[in-house]
Amino acid sequence: MSRRSLGRSRWLVLALALAALAAPAVAQTDPQPASTSGSSADAGPAGRLFLGFDREAVLVNRQWWEGQVEIAQGDVIDVQQVRLVVAMNPFRGMEFGGRIGFGSTDTDRGLPDGRGATDLDLWAKFALGRFEGGTHVVAGALLTLPTGDNTAGLGDDAFSGGGFLAIRRPIGRMTLHADFGIRSYQDGEILGFKQDGRTTGFVGGGLVIPMDRSFDIIAEARYESEKFRDRDADSRVLGGIDWRLTTNGRLRAAVGFGLTDGAPDFQFIAGWAGMF
Repeated sequence: MSRRSLGRSRWLVLALALAALAAPAVAQTDPQPASTSGSSADAGPAGRLFLGFDREAVLVNRQWWEGQVEIAQGDVIDVQQVRLVVAMNPFRGMEFGGRIGFGSTDTDRGLPDGRGATDLDLWAKFALGRFEGGTHVVAGALLTLPTGDNTAGLGDDAFSGGGFLAIRRPIGRMTLHADFGIRSYQDGEILGFKQDGRTTGFVGGGLVIPMDRSFDIIAEARYESEKFRDRDADSRVLGGIDWRLTTNGRLRAAVGFGLTDGAPDFQFIAGWAGMF
């Protein structure tokens, strides 16, 4: 069996396991809406997105600390990493956050691999208000600092920054998320190859489906155009769960699939989030 077939089989098993975990909650659907926290102006639905966590039109109530494990498999490089996601709401209507990790890579023969830190992602979000139909609008800024080990494929050795606009709107018991924006990448280097930075456009969407007061199903799709010259666009879909097991803690897990060469073929994320 080929390396790609083995990878697909492994991820199929993970996907089936995730589906099995979700089944009991689906069977016990509660007609009550998902719970929220914090003020009506800032608090969103119980479930938070995975790929679009930094860009969704939801602000944390006070603090969000999440430890994650991610495994991503691609045509050229496989990455395993642990990371920390932190978001804080120091003032009403504002969220500041960051994400950084430590990982290891396994590349195709002839390319370097290794272990080290990942790039540091930072963001700031500002609530613009609540409008007709319960629609919330948020504007934000994104910044990536090249702290990752680019020689091992854990960073692009390039600063990047941009801005976005995001909305969320209730549709019955579900919540629809959408965002779009632009981002500029400086020239960089990865695995010994120089990269010419581009300015990209991105768009994303997500759906949070509450199954009961503590269990949500998350569906996402994201697209970002070519970040570097001769590098394909990043287009992927993801499905996951957000399960509140304690008053301030929740289990989160998701499986994603890349649709273009600029995204991993397979992606698995599991984490525990604590809210304080």
